[in-house]
Amino acid sequence: MYLKVGASETAQPSDPDLFVLFSVSEEQVAPSQNLNLSAIVENRGTSPSSSTTLRYYRSTDSDISPSDTEVGHYRMDGIAASAEIGLESKTVSVPSAPGTYYYGACVDAVSGESDPGNNCSAGVRVTVELPSGPELFVLFSTSEERVMPGQNLKLSAVVENRGTNPSSSTTLRYYRSMDPEIDRSDTEIGDDRVNGIAASEIGLESKTVSAPSAPGTYYYGACVDAVSGESDPGNNCSAGMRVTVGASPGPELFVLFSASEQQVASGQNLKLSAAIENRGASSSSATTLRYYRSTDPEIDRSDTEVGDDRV
Repeated sequence: MYLKVGASETAQPSDPDLFVLFSVSEEQVAPSQNLNLSAIVENRGTSPSSSTTLRYYRSTDSDISPSDTEVGHYRMDGIAASAEIGLESKTVSVPSAPGTYYYGACVDAVSGESDPGNNCSAGVRVTVELPSGPELFVLFSTSEERVMPGQNLKLSAVVENRGTNPSSSTTLRYYRSMDPEIDRSDTEIGDDRVNGIAASEIGLESKTVSAPSAPGTYYYGACVDAVSGESDPGNNCSAGMRVTVGASPGPELFVLFSASEQQVASGQNLKLSAAIENRGASSSSATTLRYYRSTDPEIDRSDTEVGDDRV
């Protein structure tokens, strides 16, 4: 295809020439809210391109370049001449600080590209601001990702008020679902009363439930009831957390720990006891149990080892 310019003809590039079209799901969001970034990469040249990488950026101005803050990337296959690749997208969290930001994307130049200077999209402005009114949001977690049928499972939720006004008291409801999308049509398994939450503050809630008796894959989450004046009651449910009920196909070791005393004098002896469970479906090989001393309740292998036992 040619474009006539006066009496002469100018041909399209005889090499690959990549170009990016970019959009965002929303142009006004609350702090730390998820934002979907979408891009179409076109090859406007007459030769196919090799594989490359599409990179998403956040900037303080509308000129998007590789010097901006990269917030994600996507590996792409080669693109045929005069063709476009399908829509690519990525979900990111916007900054927690209110302000004006710009998002865009750049595709890495490929070998032989006729004009690598046009590989970045224009920037799309996104305003991050506190909603005018209360705005409740739920972050959810579980104590375990794999449990035995009927075993206790602790559900924990952080209820945030991301708005500019305090919320009234409300109810947090816990759900079990067969898919990761938690909504009020799922099986409700408990609730907690949530006191009013000041603007930009949080409430912590938790509940212990029994896992189902039937082995399988389940998803747990929570939704908080909307309050008066809430700016967006449509985002009051958490994401679902997957929990597998039943023995793993291989060995699955778990440690229950106790100490003989919770308060001792300096230099006093202390007896440490541990029960090692194999919650899997296969026998485990011999291993080593290691005892640790830590300055916090999170025990890991970076703590001070104080002894071991052959298991």
